[in-house]
Amino acid sequence: MAVPGRQAGDTVKMEELAAEHEVLVNWNREFQFRHDQWWDPLCPSRVHLDSAGLITTFLTNARQWTIVPASIGVHMRGMGEFVLQKLAVSVPPRVGYKVTHKFPNQALHEPLQILDNYLRDTFGVQ
Repeated sequence: MAVPGRQAGDTVKMEELAAEHEVLVNWNREFQFRHDQWWDPLCPSRVHLDSAGLITTFLTNARQWTIVPASIGVHMRGMGEFVLQKLAVSVPPRVGYKVTHKFPNQALHEPLQILDNYLRDTFGVQ
């Protein structure tokens, strides 16, 4: 969500974001550590979520904000109600894993190949 007076693509400094208006998802330990350096971890009015799927339900007014991975931000922007802005500092990267069965069913060969191609084209990895 946009900070009032800001436009999509603007860069936002951490000190411009009020902790009491945050919708927080703890992405991982590294993110939580950095987050707690930027804002008071005991802020009582912040919304804490344990699922990214709930962000749009709780991000309901223009003063609220959240930090999300780019893929989620692009999805939210596509909903038409949200604005993506860049952070002035980098956040720890989020690691994702592709897990497959050791002996995959032959019927899954083609779908797994499609997934591998997508991962390579999108992220440069398989």
